[in-house]
Amino acid sequence: MEKERLLGYSAAVCSTLMVGIAVAGMVWLNDYPVLGGQAARYGLAGALLVGAAGVLGKPLPRPTWREAGYLGLLAATGLVGFNLFLAASLHHAEPAVPGLTVGAVPVVVALLAPLVARRRPAPHRLVGAAVVVAGGAVVQGAGHTDGTGIALALATMACEVAFTLLAVPVLPRLGPWAVSAWTCLLAAPVLGIAALVADGAHSLPVPTGSQLAMILFLAIGSTMVGFVAWYSAVARIGADLAALVSGGVPVVTLAGGVLLGTGTLSAAGLLGAAIVTAGLLVGLRPSIASPRRRWARALGAAGRTWLDFLERELSGARR
Repeated sequence: MEKERLLGYSAAVCSTLMVGIAVAGMVWLNDYPVLGGQAARYGLAGALLVGAAGVLGKPLPRPTWREAGYLGLLAATGLVGFNLFLAASLHHAEPAVPGLTVGAVPVVVALLAPLVARRRPAPHRLVGAAVVVAGGAVVQGAGHTDGTGIALALATMACEVAFTLLAVPVLPRLGPWAVSAWTCLLAAPVLGIAALVADGAHSLPVPTGSQLAMILFLAIGSTMVGFVAWYSAVARIGADLAALVSGGVPVVTLAGGVLLGTGTLSAAGLLGAAIVTAGLLVGLRPSIASPRRRWARALGAAGRTWLDFLERELSGARR
C-alpha cells in the first residue's frame, strides 16, 4: 500500500511538472492558432499512446458503451470544452483571471471527489487546498475582466474539474494509458473541426522551429506523459490528493518561466511559492484521526490491564 501511495504521489508530481513547464513555454505559441495547435497536440499524443501500447505488446482495452459515454463526456469537457472556453475567456479577461479560476480546482476537487466516492471530505485537505489556491493567486496576480470573462473563466474551471472526476469511474478497468489515449483521439477531430470553423485554411499553418518544439512538448510531455501520470495518480491516491499536488502548477510555471527566459522572479512569486508549500504540507499530512484512535485504543488497553492487576491484588489481600 505504501509503495502504491509513493508511486501515486510521484506520478502527481510528474504531471504537475509537465503542466507547469508547458504553461511557462506557451508564450512561444502566442502567434499560433489555438484550436489548430490543440487538435494537433491531442491527435499526435493519442496516436503515440496507441502506437506505444502496440509496440509494448499491450493493446488498449476497448471501452464498453457505458465507459465510452464517460470518455466522450471527458473529452467534450476536459479537453474540447476547456480549450474553447479558455480561448473565449481570453477575449474578455487577462490571462490571470482564467488562471486563478483554474487554480481553484484543487479546492473544488477536494470537496467533490470524496462526495462522489460517498465519503466525507477531510477537513485538513480542504484547508490545505484553500491555502494552495491562495498561494497560486499570489503567484499569478490579479487581472481585469468583465461579466462574460468571469462566466467563461468559471466554465473553464468546471471543465478542468470534469477532466479528473469523469475519469474516476472508468480508470479501474481501462487504466490510465487507455483513458488518456481514447480521450485524446476523441477530442482531436472535434477540435480540428472547430479550428476549421474559426480559422479556415489558416487553422494549422506550418510552425516555426520554436512553435514546433512547443507543440511536440505539449503532445509528448504535457499530454502523453502528463495525462498518463495524472490518471495514475488519481487511481493510486485519489482525485482529491492528486488535485492538491497539482496546486503546485503556478510555482512550477514561475520556476519554468525563469529557466526558459519567459518569466521573471519577483517577491510576490516567492511569497506565493511559500504559501503553496505551506498548503501542501497541511493538506498532504497524514490524517490526525487515525493516530488519535490508535492512542485511544492503547490507553484503553493499558487502563484495562491496570484494572485487572488491581483487582487481582485486592482479591489476594481479601483472601
